[in-house]
Amino acid sequence: MTDEEPKKIDSDLKKELLKKTSEDGFHTIEDAKKKLEGKIPTKPKED
Repeated sequence: MTDEEPKKIDSDLKKELLKKTSEDGFHTIEDAKKKLEGKIPTKPKED
């Protein structure tokens, strides 16, 4: 594995997070990350 490989993977992950963020209506990447980690429900409560 080259030094470039991890950066490419990280970039792909960021693209996936951005896609999930827009699809799910999350306002931040952090919310998307939390969802992926199972720390918040799929459909957060509306305030």
